[in-house]
Amino acid sequence: MKHDLREALKNQILVGDGAMGTYLYQLGFPVGISYEELNLSRPEVIADVHRRYYEAGARVIETNTFSANREKLAKYGLEEQTAEINRAGAAIARNAVGADAYVLGAVGSIRVGKRKNVRSQKLKEDFHEQISALVDSGVDGLLFETFYDLEELLIALQMARQVSNLPVVCQFAVEDTARTNDGIPLGEAFARLIESGADAVGFNCRSGPNGIMRSIARLPEDFAFPLSIFPNAGLPDYVDGRITYKSTPEYFADCAVKFAGMGAKIIGGCCGTTPEHINAISAALDSVQKNMSTGAPALEKFTLSEADAEPLSEQRAEDTNGTSEAVHEGSIIDLVRSRHTVIVELDPPRDLDLTRFMEGASLLKQAGADAITMADNSLAVTRMSNMAVGTLLKEKLGIRPIVHIACRDRNLIGTQSHLMGLHALGI
Repeated sequence: MKHDLREALKNQILVGDGAMGTYLYQLGFPVGISYEELNLSRPEVIADVHRRYYEAGARVIETNTFSANREKLAKYGLEEQTAEINRAGAAIARNAVGADAYVLGAVGSIRVGKRKNVRSQKLKEDFHEQISALVDSGVDGLLFETFYDLEELLIALQMARQVSNLPVVCQFAVEDTARTNDGIPLGEAFARLIESGADAVGFNCRSGPNGIMRSIARLPEDFAFPLSIFPNAGLPDYVDGRITYKSTPEYFADCAVKFAGMGAKIIGGCCGTTPEHINAISAALDSVQKNMSTGAPALEKFTLSEADAEPLSEQRAEDTNGTSEAVHEGSIIDLVRSRHTVIVELDPPRDLDLTRFMEGASLLKQAGADAITMADNSLAVTRMSNMAVGTLLKEKLGIRPIVHIACRDRNLIGTQSHLMGLHALGI
């Protein structure tokens, strides 16, 4: 028997569904189209995706309405069909799955971390329109996902509470493991959301399970609100012209039990996850659910060690197969993926004296710069080779160099040779 979602969050661990957009991409639908418009033009495709996740074990089903707001749909000339697309999305999800599934109206960020690109009043109008259409269509609750700023998420929650008392789940996508994009500590941000009417809070997108575990580990020890967790299937790769994700279903199954031990009440997947990932999560949690229903000890509380809770750049990186490996000290890519970075431009000298340049670079490192970026004969003025200077920065000062290449000064053979040399030097 399906209970009210609020009641279910007290007594159950619910299996969420997986990705919609990236799964449609895997099925052959190209990027650059509105996946939400498929609610109208290809409803059978969307219904089939919902059905696959339901059959894999998901009992929290998100409507295909993540970007179905007026601002996003206007890019495709679909803004006047906003309400219609949302109503269709809710109806498709409801009809595709069993009565024991909770259908949540999915609402995504409009600003997407760009704080000044849409004014607050416009946000209120757009969220009100989308949320009203979903509520009127009979969804069991609302899922606000992939929000970067607390300010925008509070606006969406305010609009929800104006039109309905349905359960609301609020999820951040975080780049920093300890705070939101607008600088609010996660514990404080979650507390303010609960005070404003959220029923569950959590994380989705931007990182794999390991990254989200580190964020959970940084919450206050007395944090006791239901958590909703939808990680990506690792970081995306671009292979043979296709975007791929490589975290395995087996890895997700193992992480699902850990998430449950950290207090998660809804566990699903975001970008790159498939019905196979959700099936693995469902199977892994099955014994946990059975123990909970009998009153037996369901699972062991899981916590990260102090070392594992540190930012990714300070210890190790999660690869796309869910394993961990040491981060090379010169790898700026892993650093940028894990947290905000400070990168300073410092041009090589115009003569043969490197003294002042190296002194300046040393001071920048002491001040906390993560890397030094160097132009390639900027403004067409001859300077010392940034390949040579970058090598010296690495070897003598232990600073990450970022070397620019201008195609102005070399032909194709020279440019390729230069790139091969940079590779040989580890830059």
